[in-house]
Amino acid sequence: MPLAFTASLAKNHAGMSPRTAVTARGESAASRRLYLKGTQQDDVVLCTDTATYAVTLSYDDGGGPAILRTTWKTLPPPAHPALHVKYITAIPADAVLDMAHRIDKANVVAVPTNADFIDASTRSLSASAYAAALKHHQSALVVTDMPVLSSDKLGAALNQFCNNGHGVVLAGQTHWRADAATPWNVTSAIGGETGPWATHWSLFGYR
Repeated sequence: MPLAFTASLAKNHAGMSPRTAVTARGESAASRRLYLKGTQQDDVVLCTDTATYAVTLSYDDGGGPAILRTTWKTLPPPAHPALHVKYITAIPADAVLDMAHRIDKANVVAVPTNADFIDASTRSLSASAYAAALKHHQSALVVTDMPVLSSDKLGAALNQFCNNGHGVVLAGQTHWRADAATPWNVTSAIGGETGPWATHWSLFGYR
């Protein structure tokens, strides 16, 4: 059963009492960008950088009403807020979430959002669709360890992305072939060994 709650968010001002910014009811809440699901619409509270916030959460998990109060301070602006990265992955979902948290905590590039991530293990995109997804991003991080759908299309799009002067960082098994000649049996490589990505830009030889 979803946890029912009522939450109020207040920004702490030095020498002043907290002011309630929003009150909502719903089933989920998250920080840095605080999403409070309201009864009629989703209330999204964009927290200010380097500010202290207090949350009062009244909830009932079936054991009776309870209240939880907590405070936190948001991070300062990223070192390079205009550097937007596209994250293309073929790894387990919990690994993607851990990666996103680490990137957010490092606070170097623009804060990652859901729209910045593509799961290449579950989405089969054309080269033009990948190119459109990469648009307005200055760099890409590609991590594969699971089968990549439409890997040749991804390779073509990344090849063009680099031809346009952008950078790509690789991690995982982006260059391992799945055939009898190798100990690897997962189609995690980006395109084929004779494809444009492998021959023009990949830092690793395909094996």
